[in-house]
Amino acid sequence: MIPAFLSHPSSPCHSAMASGEVFQIQELCDCITDFIDNTLDLRSCALVLPSLTVSAQRRLFHDVVLNEGCWGVYGRTNSRSFDEYGACRRLCSVLKASPQLLRLIRRLRASLESDIVGLLCELDFPNLEGLFFNRRRGGVTKESTLLAAAKLISLSSVRCVGLFYVILRNMSDLRRLFEGCTSPLDSLLLNETKILPYEVGLERALSPPSWRLRISSLQIQLPENLLRSSPRDWEWLIDPLSPFDLTALRDAHYSSLSVLGYASPLLTCSRLTIEKLSMSPQLYFDATNNPPSISLADLPVLRHLTLVGWATLGNVQNVLASLSSSNALEYLEFPVFVGRVSRSAELARLGLALSTANFPLLRHLVIVAIFELGAPSRDHVCMKLRAAFADWDAKGQLEVLV
Repeated sequence: MIPAFLSHPSSPCHSAMASGEVFQIQELCDCITDFIDNTLDLRSCALVLPSLTVSAQRRLFHDVVLNEGCWGVYGRTNSRSFDEYGACRRLCSVLKASPQLLRLIRRLRASLESDIVGLLCELDFPNLEGLFFNRRRGGVTKESTLLAAAKLISLSSVRCVGLFYVILRNMSDLRRLFEGCTSPLDSLLLNETKILPYEVGLERALSPPSWRLRISSLQIQLPENLLRSSPRDWEWLIDPLSPFDLTALRDAHYSSLSVLGYASPLLTCSRLTIEKLSMSPQLYFDATNNPPSISLADLPVLRHLTLVGWATLGNVQNVLASLSSSNALEYLEFPVFVGRVSRSAELARLGLALSTANFPLLRHLVIVAIFELGAPSRDHVCMKLRAAFADWDAKGQLEVLV
């Protein structure tokens, strides 16, 4: 579909479009394909004209997904019947026949399996920025697979690496995986990635690495049932033998981790630099309800706070109460669950707490309304939320997402 502004009579492109010359302007073709999200439609566009072929290929090859099980793609795992190896082999054949397409690939998502990684290592991805591996078959990742994956991770353009359901034998395997990485790599996404605990004692013979990657953005996803997790599920990140340096971390997403419990060491090592934090307010303490060894008041440069998950308004209020009166918060986002039961009194208390609390720099308050069964209409909910946080609404600093 052609964007309306291109066909408007006052547009300088109107006469060119009427004569068909618009498709000779590459920038306009790029703009047209930006409005097309369907893969099949993009493939059809690629067959119309050479100029549209270039634009459609830019969209089609920007994010190559060989394995949909990677967290953050579609939230599901490929069926066992899916032939990922066959899809990867066909992709590699296309890229070898048309090497100009390699420069279009910015993100690549695939299984961390020897056959898949082996095929991908045969290619050079000059502009690859994000590389995400998902372990489909379970079990400890083989050394040969790690060495092959390390070749891709060490590409000079890679800035972000994601590991999903990856199990490593020891710290040596982790260091082997990131051997040869360059400084642009500063972002990690980890979903249930761990190092086997029974190998820990064998690692003491290792020397601290001579190089460490300074990570500025870290996202961790652990099992939903925290009773199944242990500190070993994450503490390898701050181990002196680890290839990562978290002392300059600025962006931390610990949505499923008890931030003030299990994650205390993670926050402590980077407490002076964290500017953006995403956390689950109902996990205010760890699984044993131990008091926190660090609070949000200990994060002096925290400017962006997002509360996620299944939280009560009381949970939200407890988290906000832990902020110091001299906080530097500029952005605050939290969820409100809406159902049959009226929460007007709770909302009023929270609204009052926000109004009377000292948030001198807060400029953007975002409330995400999550609807339960039997909830009132969206308009009614939006009106109630704006009334409860009227002070922020009056200043034009309230955003309600319904």
